[in-house]
Amino acid sequence: MKKLVLVSQRRPALAENIDLKIFNLLYLEMQDQLGQSPQKVELLLTDSADMKTMNWHFRKKNKPTDVLSFPSEMNDLLGSIAIDLETAKKQSKDFRHSLQQECVELFIHGVLHLYGFNHEIGPEADFMSYYEKYFVRSFKSDRSSPYKIQKKR
Repeated sequence: MKKLVLVSQRRPALAENIDLKIFNLLYLEMQDQLGQSPQKVELLLTDSADMKTMNWHFRKKNKPTDVLSFPSEMNDLLGSIAIDLETAKKQSKDFRHSLQQECVELFIHGVLHLYGFNHEIGPEADFMSYYEKYFVRSFKSDRSSPYKIQKKR
């Protein structure tokens, strides 16, 4: 299997219960379903302090956010996705699912942004919402084991 998701971690202890292989499987499926060419994606798993800095630098918002995506101008790299694991952990409790599932959903959101989808503009927002729901349903983390993906069709 091609490795297209390059993962880096600023605080590995935060990601100790996350199966990182899932992101590659999910990304390959998203590429296939959306008819996209195979490009790599960089995934940065970080904390709220780093995310707050990035959010200020790139969006002039002085607070952490759950996910940011940055398109690339390099031919073989679609872009980078940063996920704040501390915010994701809080959200996973709020939504009553695992941290793994929350990170999967944030990754889906980030990839769709890299493919040019936007959730703030009319009909385009509807398309993004549709694809988010589609991929979340397709790749549900198994509640009993954060290391297994149930691919539903």
